[in-house]
Amino acid sequence: ELVPNMAPGLELALSSAYLSSRAALRVSFVPSAELEVRSNSVRIRSSLPYGFSSCRLLWEEPPDRLEYRQEVARFEPAFMFQGEPRCEGQPYEAVLRAVFLDTVIKDRVTLYVANFTVPAPPYAAARSVWEVVLQRNRGTLPALRLDTALGVQGPGAFGRLQELLSSVPSGVDIESGAGFAGNLAAGVLNPLQVRFDVAVQLLRGSTIRLVAPPGFQLLLDTFQGISRHVARQAAASDVRLARLPLATLYGSSSAPLDVSVDVLRLRVLVDSAVGEVIAFDITTLNPSVVPEDMEPYNRWLIETIDVSSDLVVNSNRMSWLSFVPRPAFTVALLQARHSVTVLAATAVDVILTVQGDVPIPGSSTLALEVTAPDSFTFAEDCFNLKTFGNLSESLAEVSVSGDGGDFAIEEGGFALLPELPFQETCRGIGRFAVVAGSPPGFWTRWPPSEAYRLTLSVLNGDARRAGDGHWTFQLVAEERVVTDVGEDAEEQEEEEEVSTVEVGPAVAVKSSRVKLWTGSLVEAFADLTLDDRVLVIDNAWLVRKGMTMAPGEVAVLMAEGSIGVANAATLRNAPADDAIPPISQGGVRTSIVRVTSVFGYDLESAMAAAGFGTAVPGVDGLQIVAAVRLKVTSVLPLAAVRLTSPPNFVLACGGDTEAGNVPLSEAAGGGTPACRALRDSFASTLLLSVSEPAGFQGYGLDVLWWFAAPARLDPASGWSEERQFWEVELVDAVGEMRYAVRYLQHVPELRPNPFLLYFRVDSTYEGQGDATFVRLTFGLPALNYSTYLGREVDTTIDGLELVARVPRYAPLALGLGPLNEGRCELEPSDSLLFPADDLLGRSTGAPGEGNRGWCTRVRFLYKFNQDTQEVRPAEGELPDHFEFNFNVDIRLLGICRPPMPPCTDFFSLSFGDEELFARSALIQQQLQSGEIGKDTADAVPRARRSDLLLPAAVCALHLLLPWL
Repeated sequence: ELVPNMAPGLELALSSAYLSSRAALRVSFVPSAELEVRSNSVRIRSSLPYGFSSCRLLWEEPPDRLEYRQEVARFEPAFMFQGEPRCEGQPYEAVLRAVFLDTVIKDRVTLYVANFTVPAPPYAAARSVWEVVLQRNRGTLPALRLDTALGVQGPGAFGRLQELLSSVPSGVDIESGAGFAGNLAAGVLNPLQVRFDVAVQLLRGSTIRLVAPPGFQLLLDTFQGISRHVARQAAASDVRLARLPLATLYGSSSAPLDVSVDVLRLRVLVDSAVGEVIAFDITTLNPSVVPEDMEPYNRWLIETIDVSSDLVVNSNRMSWLSFVPRPAFTVALLQARHSVTVLAATAVDVILTVQGDVPIPGSSTLALEVTAPDSFTFAEDCFNLKTFGNLSESLAEVSVSGDGGDFAIEEGGFALLPELPFQETCRGIGRFAVVAGSPPGFWTRWPPSEAYRLTLSVLNGDARRAGDGHWTFQLVAEERVVTDVGEDAEEQEEEEEVSTVEVGPAVAVKSSRVKLWTGSLVEAFADLTLDDRVLVIDNAWLVRKGMTMAPGEVAVLMAEGSIGVANAATLRNAPADDAIPPISQGGVRTSIVRVTSVFGYDLESAMAAAGFGTAVPGVDGLQIVAAVRLKVTSVLPLAAVRLTSPPNFVLACGGDTEAGNVPLSEAAGGGTPACRALRDSFASTLLLSVSEPAGFQGYGLDVLWWFAAPARLDPASGWSEERQFWEVELVDAVGEMRYAVRYLQHVPELRPNPFLLYFRVDSTYEGQGDATFVRLTFGLPALNYSTYLGREVDTTIDGLELVARVPRYAPLALGLGPLNEGRCELEPSDSLLFPADDLLGRSTGAPGEGNRGWCTRVRFLYKFNQDTQEVRPAEGELPDHFEFNFNVDIRLLGICRPPMPPCTDFFSLSFGDEELFARSALIQQQLQSGEIGKDTADAVPRARRSDLLLPAAVCALHLLLPWL
């Protein structure tokens, strides 16, 4: 029978061309103009054996047609067949029943068929041919063909060539989707490891074809066959390299005619088994830059070609790999400014340069994407250093060399470096942060010679969950292309901010979730992963179902037949056999400096501090004071505490060694002594042997140990081989607990020309009420202070501003000058040498000027007359100097007496950024006895931590404290 042909206006699109994959189909047509009939079904037939046995039809009769059919044409035989619209299928064809059409109405008809399968192997084909027939079913009689679309071209079908991304050499920065590449730098040799398996078996004599993107140069002499299917060396005749015009591979209608690419052809030597991996290696020379107009062709295609038909039977063209060679960062500095302790707040200072010249897109927004190790947390506003605590905003003082670049940073140069030109905002979400902004107009390129600084507010992670401690940095540009100007330009920009996807087949370019239509109030979602295929359908379909759609969302049909709403930005249109997609004209997101991984810093599970009473060599009679706080919980008993310093600090054991609250072991019968001091040419070490009391149950968070020992400061030798840093280590008996602290909060230092020369404290055994008088002694150089300080200073009238600190639980009575005229200040809560023992039930209330009844830190003016003050002559390294002393009154409170653990007994005096520390064993005895008199204080036995008991309420709240 002769019927009209509506093929020229028919649209047919499939979601997938992979053999054996599940697919969805869109058929859209307008009935032939010369035909006015009524039909009740549609038959769809393909030249390939698509499996329609479980197919599903998605179509609803428009309300106006339904009303017309029910009222006007209810006696029409073609419309008298009842039932829901449905799909009845078999191999090659599907019949869509209860699709009632009156072709008098020439509106476009769109039908969706889902949940059918692409032919199974070996039915590979270059293309498929379809026919779509409007027909009238007549019960048991043959269907009557009314309107026909013949010879409709459809996609071919081929086996999925699945790339197996091989392991990548350690230390190489690899972006997502480029796992077979060994080096992503621009203009360098890049070893490729090609590993794949196929859906359709390879037969002997077949061809494997590797197509390189434009600009990449394959090096034939680097070829090496790995699997048994291909030749071992490039010299064999079965391995050939040729250059083919791009238009030959992708079609002259889309590809430029004057561009050629490298094509590697390998002859298959033996038949392959199902699931067997085909493998070979080859090196490519990366281009220096990939031109923008070549970006759509930047794909590594791997295909297998049949030996007899020259037909592509397996291909990766639907899930091809690509990468863009681009420079990486050189991270010249990445350090924590305040703390490397676990879970501590800090500012992280970063210095960034690039390994190659980076052009900056003009009309773009730049975003530096930073990823910290697991368990780290960026502040929500990661430029705000006050988010996690009152962190200092003073810039890091570091010296940075070029290290491979041609830039140089002088001493203290971090502060001299410019900030990133585009940094306007910083948003942190967990361990991810984005520094974003628009680049200034003058900044058109970033050469390797330019270094920029960046400071981020971070909460350190947990050392047990921080992985390998690496951070990653990537610079991306988000650019919008405006093709129109005038009044509509702004409106066009707003529209282009929302990604658009046209109705038809699409591929997922980013993992996302699809909200499904369920027909009820129950919500359901489906995961859409990278390279998944869907059909984008008319939004009106879901709107009629009652689903709401926000801007930037599209309606999609999944291959199994469910429908839902997806984010348009996660999809791009791509035909079933993946022809070259058009260049996007909006919302371009380009990585311009590739993901770079760099090690950050080691986290420490404890924090420590040490202080000394002088910065001048040769001053005797002083002590090193130290404290260490555990920042994790542990069930292993402490066996030793080690303090190691540069060798010019001579640590010693002796009568002035004070265990503080460290439970020293007893040395008996030739056993290990409780204290040992070791010194060689490279370091000085103090070892305290510990013996935990019976009934030990473990240590809780923030357990604090403190101790002191006699020490002397010698001149530094200047040898670089000597230890230049301090370290404190906590060790258990079997070595399972080994917490080392290399970044101490405070360490003694040898200063050239210090202002505070030395500092001591002594007991006077005098007092009043519950306060005992303590004498503070310090030395200052005898010189012209106005010249030294660079400002006019009259010590008689103005005095010198000093800060005195006394033990946290021995507050000042403030009955003596000059401190009684000073200003009380808050003590930092994390001060190790002046700790707050809130966990032990001790509380200071609210110290500070508002509570002078509990004042432990005083800023005061010390006045004296230089003309009448005695000058002490120089001695050794000490210059001519003044020596001063005055008394302070500290209160002896019961919270430092047994059964409570002992309190720290450290004092300090500071001027500007110089701070000296001192202690006295006799004052410690007074704190524990509560007595002022000398005879009573000497008679009080020294309390050991093993003899101390906590109140029951405190024990109930802190089961893991070391003293129970």
